[in-house]
Amino acid sequence: MDMDLILERLGVEEGVIRRFRQEKITPDIISLMSLYDFNCLGVNDKTTIMKLRVECVCYRSNPWAHNNDSTRCRNIRFEISSIMIETLFKAGYSVKDTSIALGVSESTLFRKMGQFGSHLQKLMKKN
Repeated sequence: MDMDLILERLGVEEGVIRRFRQEKITPDIISLMSLYDFNCLGVNDKTTIMKLRVECVCYRSNPWAHNNDSTRCRNIRFEISSIMIETLFKAGYSVKDTSIALGVSESTLFRKMGQFGSHLQKLMKKN
C-alpha cells in the first residue's frame, strides 16, 4: 500500500504528506523513526504517531509482516531458548533488562519462562 494512502486514511495534513513523499518515507522506515524524526516531518501528536506505526506494521515489505493477502499481520513467534534466558539471569540481569536484551516485552518473557518450567522462575527470584 502506498504511504500517501495510509497518511490520508489517518487524516494527516497535505503538507505533512508532501514531506513524507520528499523524504521517501516508507512503512518499513516508520518503526525505526524517533519522536524527533516525526516532529521534524510535522507530526507532533503522539496518538497519530502511534496509529501510524500500528498501521504501517501491516504494510512492511519484510516477509514476516505479511499474510498471503498482504492486508493483515500474522502472529510473530519469538525464538527464545531457556539457555538464553538462564544465561542472562545468571549474569545478574533483571526481568526488565532481560526483556530489553532479547527485544521482547516482559509479558512475552514471562510466558516463555512458563513454557520452560519452574527452574527459570527460581533463578529469577534469586536475582
